[in-house]
Amino acid sequence: MGSIPHGTGGRSIKTLYITDLDGTLLNNNARLSETSAEILNRLLEKGLLFSVATARSVVTVAPILQQLPMTLPAVLMNGVYLSTLNCDFVRFERYRPDTAERVIKAFEENGRPPFVFSVVDNEIGVEYRQLQNEADREFHNDRVERYKSFVKVDAFRVTDDVIYVNAVDNEEVIRPVYEEVMTIDGVTAVMYKDVYTDYWFLECFSSAASKINGALFLKQLTGADRIVAFGDNLNDKALLEGADVAVAVANAKEEIKKIADFVIDSNEDNGVARFIEKDFHSKP
Repeated sequence: MGSIPHGTGGRSIKTLYITDLDGTLLNNNARLSETSAEILNRLLEKGLLFSVATARSVVTVAPILQQLPMTLPAVLMNGVYLSTLNCDFVRFERYRPDTAERVIKAFEENGRPPFVFSVVDNEIGVEYRQLQNEADREFHNDRVERYKSFVKVDAFRVTDDVIYVNAVDNEEVIRPVYEEVMTIDGVTAVMYKDVYTDYWFLECFSSAASKINGALFLKQLTGADRIVAFGDNLNDKALLEGADVAVAVANAKEEIKKIADFVIDSNEDNGVARFIEKDFHSKP
């Protein structure tokens, strides 16, 4: 497919490859394997256009991808912001204050206080009211030293700086919150099972933000002719639907496999890196 110059006047297709991380590029230990790192490093040296689109923030992505000399911004927090791995922020998509207030209220009235992310002076900070379960504690402990501000509060500070509201819990706890948030105009909510545990994530953000919008921004930035996107979970659906070529790993949810143009080897078998390598070298 990479060798067919569709609508490019006979020149080689310029491709942007963009992948989800957890369950897709990363292995089941949330690590980039030595094999995948070696392949991607070799291709990046040859001019590969490569980025990631993930629910993670830059503070957890940068350590994982430190082996890769990525120059393009990453699409982070499901498209809420774009940043280089050196924390050079490109853009943010913020909530309107009244919308953020309604989202937070939906969480609290359903007995599930969230984590609330805001950006102030180009720094992301996090507020929370309590840690209700082991997933909350793990989420907190993994991030508290990485953010400039990660604080417990009596009441959330709702301003035009809020960018993201999320929670990690059992499905039956967060589903009522999800259903209520989905009725709020201007909000996108994604709910999906964690790759590593039995908990579920609920992530809520401005409808102006999405993985696919971030990918399209990078496509324009790089002058790419097409996007090849990789995913495994429900928060990757819009990204794959909007890509020119949609690729699911073998361990992906069935709903994701159904919309994919290709189903490749699993995240444990370096499927993403091997597919990119083959496609990259197939170009004329």
